[in-house]
Amino acid sequence: MDKKVYQELLAIFGNELSESHAVLTGELLAIEHSADAALTTHLDTLFRTAHNIKGAAASVDLQDIVTLAHELEDTFSHWRETHNKPSTTEINRCLEQTDKILSLYQ
Repeated sequence: MDKKVYQELLAIFGNELSESHAVLTGELLAIEHSADAALTTHLDTLFRTAHNIKGAAASVDLQDIVTLAHELEDTFSHWRETHNKPSTTEINRCLEQTDKILSLYQ
């Protein structure tokens, strides 16, 4: 791939990652303070956002981010399957992973 095109793709990825980071953080914090009835909506958004990060990172060959996003995606999938509200400890671990994803890009 042309270096200039790759740099443009990286810049686009960075903008999308910043937005996705905000979504993940907001949704994770919302789970802590939401009624169980809203849990499914939050988990669907978390899963979809992690999935999108994973795909976008793969397209620009950022494998460390792909790996972390995949781990988050698996966690969110598990939470959806069990229908259990995650603990504060689990949410904090995901917040740390979300921050690490962002730091790997910067």
